[in-house]
Amino acid sequence: MRRAVFCVIIVIIANFSDLSAQEIVADAPVSVRGYRIQLKTQEGRCVVAYSAGKRRGELKLELPPPCHFARNEKGTVQSYSYKELGNATTLLVIGGPIDKRRTDKLMKEGCGTQAQALLFRRRGVSTTKEIGRGGVFCPLGGVERKLFSVLAHSK
Repeated sequence: MRRAVFCVIIVIIANFSDLSAQEIVADAPVSVRGYRIQLKTQEGRCVVAYSAGKRRGELKLELPPPCHFARNEKGTVQSYSYKELGNATTLLVIGGPIDKRRTDKLMKEGCGTQAQALLFRRRGVSTTKEIGRGGVFCPLGGVERKLFSVLAHSK
C-alpha cells in the first residue's frame, strides 16, 4: 500500500514539476473590436494572446499572475475608448501579487495589487509600460475610469 501511494506521489510531482514552462489559461476569452483575446500565464508573467483574421500575436505583460480582466458588477469586461489615442479601446488586466485581505469570485485567494492597460486600435494591439500600483483591484468590483485613463495615456 505504501509503495502505491509513493508511486502516485512521484507521478504527480513529475507531471507538475515544470509548470513555469507551461502555458496556463488565466481567464475566459473575450472579444473586443473584432479581436479574440485570451489571458494566459507563461513563465511567471501574464500574457495576452490575440487574433483577428490573419492578425495574431502575444504580448507579455509586466504583471505576475494571477491575471484577470477588470469587469463591471455584471461580469462584463470593462472598457473605455479614447478618441485622442486614435479611438483606442482600453481594457485593464489585473495581476498579482495578491492581497489576501480582499477577494471576489474570480480571485478567491486574494485580489490583485497591479494593473496594466491594453490598447486596441485599428492598426493593432499594444500595451502600456506603466503599471498601476498602490491599490487592491478585484476584477468583479469594477475599476474607476480614472485608472483606465491614466494608464491608457501613459507613455
